Amino acid sequence: MTLAQAQAAVGSTATAGLGTSPHCKTVTYNVNGAQASATVHDKKAAVIEITTPSGTKTDRGVGDGSTTEQVTAAYSRDHAVKQDSTQAGAAIYVTTGDPSRVGFGNPGGLIGFAIKGNTVGPPVVGGVPGFEYCSG
Repeated sequence: MTLAQAQAAVGSTATAGLGTSPHCKTVTYNVNGAQASATVHDKKAAVIEITTPSGTKTDRGVGDGSTTEQVTAAYSRDHAVKQDSTQAGAAIYVTTGDPSRVGFGNPGGLIGFAIKGNTVGPPVVGGVPGFEYCSG
């Protein structure tokens, strides 16, 4: 993905930057003053995760500032909810797939949250904060 392609993907009212790693590109963009990013895997040619800005909540009303108990209550009826230790610290995630496959090609929907003290950060769509998705 080129910078021009990234700018076209986020729309004409947004600004975009393009970061690189050996296997992924990270498109950072600002819309209405909020910064977010999308990670695109080179081999898969697909967005593998979207990091949302501070203050973001999911459609079930949980996200930045919610407790892990609130995340669990919002999703445990129809999703697997799991807490885990990652390279970046504690995280909680919800998935419609097999929780033992998260990080290894999880086939289900996935939303992850970094745990900061007694609350969680903004949702990461398609990933878990602290998991490495671009190593190969």
